[in-house]
Amino acid sequence: MKDTNMQLRNLEFVSLDDIASEVSRLSALRYRRRGNWGLAATCEHLADWMSFPMDGFPKMSLRIQCLISLLRAFQGKRLFRKILTAKEMARGAPTIPATIHAASVDDASAVERYLQCIERLKTYRGTIHPSPLFGPMTYDELIALQCIHAAHHLRFLEPEESADRESRSN
Repeated sequence: MKDTNMQLRNLEFVSLDDIASEVSRLSALRYRRRGNWGLAATCEHLADWMSFPMDGFPKMSLRIQCLISLLRAFQGKRLFRKILTAKEMARGAPTIPATIHAASVDDASAVERYLQCIERLKTYRGTIHPSPLFGPMTYDELIALQCIHAAHHLRFLEPEESADRESRSN
C-alpha cells in the first residue's frame, strides 16, 4: 500500500553487502510503500541499472542519443560529481522506460535477481561500459553510484517494524 504522507527513510549504503542486507531484510518483513514501486519493481529497476555497466547500456533512439550526448558534454561530469559528493540523486528524474517494471513480477524473484546481480558486480573485473550520461567511471565510482542509487529507491519502502514503532511513538 502506498503511503505518501510520511517522511522517507534516511538510508546510506557504503557497500554492496549493505544493499544486499537491506533488500533481504525488506524481503523477510512486510513493508509500507511510500512511492509508486514495491520491492519487486524496485529490485528489477536496480538490477537493470547495475547490469548495464557490465553488459552494456540499452540502445536508444537517435533523438535520445543526441540529447544524452549534449547533457553528458555540458553537465555529465559535474552532475556525476554532485551525486557522488551529496550521496543523493534527484527525486523524479527520468529513466529509461524499459527499467520501469510492472507489478506482475513477484518480490522473491526480483529480490533473487538483484542479489545475484550484486554478487556478480562484487567480483566483476571486466570492462565497465561508460554511462551514456556520466561517461567513463572507475570501479569504485560505479560501486558508490550503485549504493547511492539503491538508497534513493529503497528509502521509499518502509519496513513494517519501523512503521509500527513510528506509530507507537506518536
